[in-house]
Amino acid sequence: MNKKIKMIVADIDGTLAEHSILSKFTIDTINEIHKNGYLFGIASGRPAYQLSRTIREWGLDFEPEAIIGMNGAQLYDKQKDEIEAINYLSCEDIKKAIEFMKPYEKDTNLFIYEGKGCMFEKDDQEYLKALDKYGEVESFRLAESYEDFYAEPNAKLLYRLYDTGMMKEIEDYVSSHVHPEFYGFKTQDNLYELANPKTNKGAAVIRFAQSHGFDISEVAGFGDMSNDYEMIDVCGMGVCLLNGSDDCKSVADYITEEDCEHNGFANFVHKYIFEDDLRG
Repeated sequence: MNKKIKMIVADIDGTLAEHSILSKFTIDTINEIHKNGYLFGIASGRPAYQLSRTIREWGLDFEPEAIIGMNGAQLYDKQKDEIEAINYLSCEDIKKAIEFMKPYEKDTNLFIYEGKGCMFEKDDQEYLKALDKYGEVESFRLAESYEDFYAEPNAKLLYRLYDTGMMKEIEDYVSSHVHPEFYGFKTQDNLYELANPKTNKGAAVIRFAQSHGFDISEVAGFGDMSNDYEMIDVCGMGVCLLNGSDDCKSVADYITEEDCEHNGFANFVHKYIFEDDLRG
């Protein structure tokens, strides 16, 4: 086992695969990670319950030790067999965030995850079909008013952009205003999210590592988008996929030689983690 690394944590879309469909090589590599004695974790913007189902569909030989959902707002620890809610947005913070995003009300569709379903501001059959295609949402409903969105604390707000060309404008708008209650980040070309500033994948990985008696410097973290930034930054081995965003590449220790579609994650693990085992 690579003495420098005890755990490998990876984002899914854009990192392990597109639309959660893993290649056989990637699945075999993840199984090999487990067989070689490393802990393995998944870190995604999706709810933990969805991730558990997706992982079962992969048919791995084992259950990952950690599942980080909602960009770090949910942490499933296999050892504890429970999902921990971390730093949710309060009702008042959600209300403030929605008011702040009002200038883009016509250009986006606001939605939140609630339980195993979603609540949308506007009907959006095109996007719902995309979610349903990959089994990500079991039910949905339309909000009667904005008050429905801040009736209870929630992990995050999601804004689906009708025009991906507006992403840069929204990113600049949010970044030019400092809000202690929330911060924003791009997770897909057409998806922008707001969450508690204390919530990120990196913080969740640190929490898991500390509870299991090892340091974040002993974790290899793989990602590609802005919601992976903190994880890539804090992990001892931070790896950004070749197809990743510029901000993630700027803090990465390594950039994969191949992109996601060409097994960038699996190739890197074999060449720079497994081969270290042989040399060691």
